[in-house]
Amino acid sequence: MKKGLIKAATLTIIFILTLVISGKVTNKDQLDLTTEMEAATLPVIVLYNENEQINELHGYTSQMDDTGMRDTITPLSSSREVPLQIRTNGYPIDEISYEIRSIDGERLISDGSIPSFEESEGQIRTSVPVQSLLEQSREYILTLKLRQEESICYYYTRIADARECYVAESVQFAKQISDLTFSDSPDGLSTYWEPNASGDNSSLHKVTIHSALTQANWADFKCDRLTMPIPSVKEMNSSYNVIVLNYVVTSHENKGEMEYYNVEEYYRIRYTNERMYLLNFERTMNQIFNGENEFLYENYLQLGIRSKEIVYMQNESKTVTCFVQEGDLWSYNQSFHRLAEVFSFRGHEGIEARENYMQHDIRILNVDEAGDIDYVVYGYMNRGSHEGEMGISFLHYASQANTNEEKLFLSFDKSYQVLQSEIGRLLYENAAGSIYLLFNGTVLHIDLASMEMEEIATGLEDDMYAVSESNRYFAWTSDRDAREISVMDLETAEIRKIYEKEGRSLHALGFLQEDLVYGIASDKHKAGGMTGIRQTPMYALRIVDASNMQELKKYRKKGYYIDSVEFVNGVLVMHRLTEGEGGYVQASQDSIVNRSQEDEEQKVIHSTVTEKKQTQMQLTLSEMKKDTPPVYVAAKQILNKEDKKMVLKPSQDQRMYFAYAKGKLQKATTVMAEAIRIADEHMGVVVDEKQNYIWKRARKSMQMSFEVQPSDADAAGSSVVKCVSALLRHEGMEVSAGELLERGDTPQEVLESLMSEREVLILEGCSLSQVLYYVNCGTPVLAAAGTQETMLVTGYDALNVWLYDPQAGGIVKSTIEEAEEKFRAAGGIYIAYQ
Repeated sequence: MKKGLIKAATLTIIFILTLVISGKVTNKDQLDLTTEMEAATLPVIVLYNENEQINELHGYTSQMDDTGMRDTITPLSSSREVPLQIRTNGYPIDEISYEIRSIDGERLISDGSIPSFEESEGQIRTSVPVQSLLEQSREYILTLKLRQEESICYYYTRIADARECYVAESVQFAKQISDLTFSDSPDGLSTYWEPNASGDNSSLHKVTIHSALTQANWADFKCDRLTMPIPSVKEMNSSYNVIVLNYVVTSHENKGEMEYYNVEEYYRIRYTNERMYLLNFERTMNQIFNGENEFLYENYLQLGIRSKEIVYMQNESKTVTCFVQEGDLWSYNQSFHRLAEVFSFRGHEGIEARENYMQHDIRILNVDEAGDIDYVVYGYMNRGSHEGEMGISFLHYASQANTNEEKLFLSFDKSYQVLQSEIGRLLYENAAGSIYLLFNGTVLHIDLASMEMEEIATGLEDDMYAVSESNRYFAWTSDRDAREISVMDLETAEIRKIYEKEGRSLHALGFLQEDLVYGIASDKHKAGGMTGIRQTPMYALRIVDASNMQELKKYRKKGYYIDSVEFVNGVLVMHRLTEGEGGYVQASQDSIVNRSQEDEEQKVIHSTVTEKKQTQMQLTLSEMKKDTPPVYVAAKQILNKEDKKMVLKPSQDQRMYFAYAKGKLQKATTVMAEAIRIADEHMGVVVDEKQNYIWKRARKSMQMSFEVQPSDADAAGSSVVKCVSALLRHEGMEVSAGELLERGDTPQEVLESLMSEREVLILEGCSLSQVLYYVNCGTPVLAAAGTQETMLVTGYDALNVWLYDPQAGGIVKSTIEEAEEKFRAAGGIYIAYQ
């Protein structure tokens, strides 16, 4: 018996020792597989304009889609060259070559290599010759290539002959204004400043041309420039130039601790012979969070001067709070009083330009009770194993081990701004390891276990789908007149359907949190306009719980129809119509307030105000601050032995419209009118997926009216026949529009068939002032003026428009306000071409 006990005890001790030894070996193996993120290695290229540095370019390790890389634009020098400086950063360069292509990327204009170059103190100065084949005022794509043995690094910018744009003067002016904001007195700014009630003087995060001069001069906040800005030229034309300055400031305002802030200044500048005009100015300032500084105050986590739009997530028990700030991901665990720098491209030795290149962001997908985090880093990869790549990295942070492991990398061949606009539509990862994304109108499903990708739905335009607040539920229709809506639970992959009977259509309008809102329309309510575009307003709304498809609310009011809806802070706003003489007219709005769910965000996001820093943002914690400083750790990376890389490329391309303003992509959409509205609001431009200009905020102050008349064959035709005929005649075509329209073709189809060299644009929901851009370009615009009436917009000045009125038999003059009201009542429907 005793021998048996001794033997059992001996075996137990051996077993425990085995566990300890194997655990040490396992931990050693784990440590051997973890590493710090590799330092940045790629060169940086800076271009020149009249000896002034502009447009700092960062390199890509794979060739990108030229048309998806819209960012800076570089003016050609008087000698038709593009001077440049390469900061090699120790990167050996064997060859420098270049390509110049048309803006749509389809035509190669010229290419070549730099025959000889020398490096001195880590820099190479050279220039790219540009042939005289380039047309003045037309934009082209310049691709620079740096080859090291078999590896090539690519750099992109647009170029144009800008002799009448005065870019150098605009750049100097922007730098002068920026310097004045740091002067002891802001009086030098008063000539250009326009302070008014719209300016917010309570926060240094955003300062505009309408803020007080003291705000432009940093108020009571003491800071110093750490880096000098290299201006980025974003747009240039004879009307205005857009210049953006990026730099870093430091401050010791918080108990002497060193603080870093990223600053971006946007300038919209007009040059004249008499003076420079500052048309617009915006400065944004965001603190770079430093975990080694004091950041806990009472029960608040202090984030400092930054945007109110905070990306954060807490676990269910509220003991772990994760947040994103200036491209970094942080996690504070209250239970262990530990702050973890989960992800950052920045090193811990000051601020380095390549590490601080802000062309990426982070999205948190899940935080569990142990503090483990699933998240994505998307955009340009500043350093590490994917340095110089564009894409989406799916990562898992193990809190106990303090390590990051990459589960998947999706490479992308367009710019960060395009990627950012797409990733905001739908992104969800479920517990089973399935990822769902919506890109270019296609819903993609990726199985992390098998590394297989499939397409769930394709050809989705912006008004054909809706996504719940959590991204868990996705609803879509196959077309705009569909009789069914598919609703997918992305956690379980279950698809349920909502059906309607023949003669009716369903429209997925959006979600109130996790409740689907959809509309019902009837064919009998269709109203056909003379332009060929038909309005089909919805006569009823339904709200259903997406988790079980239980109907929560019905909405229908006699005599009213719903044209469109908006979701504003949990309130569903309905834009309604009533039947008027000859069609629908606008009616009063109505709304539905969702009171079933509390706004948790309002409980967590908090702000405080101090005299020196003004408004600062905070996150509310569930416990009060502890007396001792928190433990600070920085996560390491687990080295992957397997290739977990895929290409993000849906099988179908889609027509897209991109609204650029303030040096950034403001909106990517399939709806042209929406892109124009956004660009107009922010004083920008609209381009399509091939970078062709669709619309510009800039236009001439007046356009003399065109002389237009229908052909003799159409002189006795209807209003729409005369207008279409007059358009065709303006383009030099003597055809009978009446015969074509009588056989059933719409005005759009007639124009598209006969003007194959032109692009016909359907502008539904635009304002008259917006469509005047096309008149400014030399083409009349067809406007719906009623269910049985159309007109042509043929000219304008500051107050009036000239219209071809078929009923009057010629050109009539109207104020812009009167014409706007008439066209808006007819649905705001225009047909233009360019």
